[in-house]
Amino acid sequence: MAEDVLQVNHRHVVFTIDEVLREIFQRHRHLLKPLMDEAVGIIQEWFKKKFKMTPGIIAGLHTFGAQMNFNPHVHMRNHGRNEDKWRVEGIRLYTVSNVEKTMADRCIEANTQ
Repeated sequence: MAEDVLQVNHRHVVFTIDEVLREIFQRHRHLLKPLMDEAVGIIQEWFKKKFKMTPGIIAGLHTFGAQMNFNPHVHMRNHGRNEDKWRVEGIRLYTVSNVEKTMADRCIEANTQ
């Protein structure tokens, strides 16, 4: 069985919500699934743009943090490229500012429809 499993590089990515927005998600829990879907979509779009491929992603939604406070965040394991360009020492592959802006834009877009 173990010989049938492909060895692939993967990364663990976590999307979290700013403290200011957590109350909105706590009151409107129906937004949690779209939050997870958008987080996955952002990573998929990045891969399509950067590598012209769709990555494999396993995502899980956590609603509470280590201190048992409401802290919605999405954990993702993703793979799809066998390179060490995911992270260079001190440089993040997914720049925080780009991801934050994309996520903020999508949250605003979803709430104005």
